[in-house]
Amino acid sequence: MGDRWRIGFIALTAVVVALAIASAIFSAVTPAPSQSEARYTPTATPSPSPSPRLTFTLQPPTSTPVATETPNPSPTFMSYVFRPGDTLIAIARKFGVTLQALLAANPDITNPARVKDGQTILIPPPGWEPSPSPSSSPSPS
Repeated sequence: MGDRWRIGFIALTAVVVALAIASAIFSAVTPAPSQSEARYTPTATPSPSPSPRLTFTLQPPTSTPVATETPNPSPTFMSYVFRPGDTLIAIARKFGVTLQALLAANPDITNPARVKDGQTILIPPPGWEPSPSPSSSPSPS
């Protein structure tokens, strides 16, 4: 009885190992294509057969893409939680913005010396300046 159990255990172990190896082989991730490989581009072409088919043409690799700067129509503001010891001037310097831009981004701050600890303020991106409002232009006298 002992030998029969030992042979069954060995056979079961061999099956489990074989399944693990097969699983590893079939679940292997294929590597991403390198830049030197050609790419397939699908194109729709008329086919003489009654059913339309897509054909693929082999395109040579393209040159390395060049990064171009695209204008961002809406600047991204960050939020900052005011902590004990913070001042608006120090925060403006830390984030590379002017105090005027920081105050313009936070119109609820009426007195820069009285910002409360824990208050969330908006930090504009560096170089951001508020657009002038029509009412702020000087009136002719």
